[in-house]
Amino acid sequence: MERLTNPYGLQEKPAPKYEFFPYADERQEVFEYSKKIAEYLREEKVPNLVIIDRSSRPLYIGVREYLKAKYPDEDIANVYFMNPKGFKAREDLKPKKLTILRMIAS
Repeated sequence: MERLTNPYGLQEKPAPKYEFFPYADERQEVFEYSKKIAEYLREEKVPNLVIIDRSSRPLYIGVREYLKAKYPDEDIANVYFMNPKGFKAREDLKPKKLTILRMIAS
């Protein structure tokens, strides 16, 4: 395992292990996207961010952590997730599912 030393050379600690984005350029790209979105939300005073994607957790974490670190005393936009595969046309639903949805809606 690669090891790092502190500036004084007194202690060693393990190098961080990145499981999701093992390459520095990937981490930098996620950071830049997150920063731009976070700054836009703040500047435009956007109260809610809806992310329509099935693998959007890195963006959510990046935006949230950037805002918390840079503006710790400010409120953070609410974040909601929508899975596009969760939407189906009524005609594509099976009768049993339609019955359940009608019961919920009434």
